[in-house]
Amino acid sequence: MAWSLVGVKSADLRWLVSRINNCSQFLFIGILFLRPCLPFRFIFILIISHTEGPAIEFLKPLKQEVESNGALRRLCPTLTPNKEKWSDASIELYRDGVLSHKLMAMGSGKQIRGLKFLAWRPDLILIDDGESDEMVSSDLRRLSYEDWVDKSVLHIDADNDIIFVGNIIHEQALMNRMVRKVAPEDRVKYGYIESRLYVALDASERSTW
Repeated sequence: MAWSLVGVKSADLRWLVSRINNCSQFLFIGILFLRPCLPFRFIFILIISHTEGPAIEFLKPLKQEVESNGALRRLCPTLTPNKEKWSDASIELYRDGVLSHKLMAMGSGKQIRGLKFLAWRPDLILIDDGESDEMVSSDLRRLSYEDWVDKSVLHIDADNDIIFVGNIIHEQALMNRMVRKVAPEDRVKYGYIESRLYVALDASERSTW
């Protein structure tokens, strides 16, 4: 199985890779906290998975970092939670006492057009495992997901950043098509997207992690 990471406008980001069990959560924490603290660039962040449940699980460690990580507090002392807007699926953060950031977890296929936080539309969209095994086994559901990505995610705002990360679970999965761009229509639609593909096993079937 291959693990892929796709980034739109990824030159603006600093990618973090580590040999830990959950690369996605490490990537999210790195993007959201380690680099942004100097300064926190993104304002309204969407974390999306194939259903809301896994997206909430990815938001959970980020909440824990803000609540209990002393090193983070020392690094970013002005970054504090808005306890009135602190739920499983959505959190807000103050910076220097001013409401400044929002992170929201949701499932793929949900309405994202029209979402706003203060005066901001989502400026970073993180999609982790946007497709499930059940979804990719259905032609109709694969087409529905592709339509949502093409018409909503990739066109919500020309100035935002988008990252797709996840496992290649089917030959016709959109993640696989975005990474490999074999079909001419995929090269036309997704040719501008920079991608990275990491294999879990080497030629000797030994783990690369």
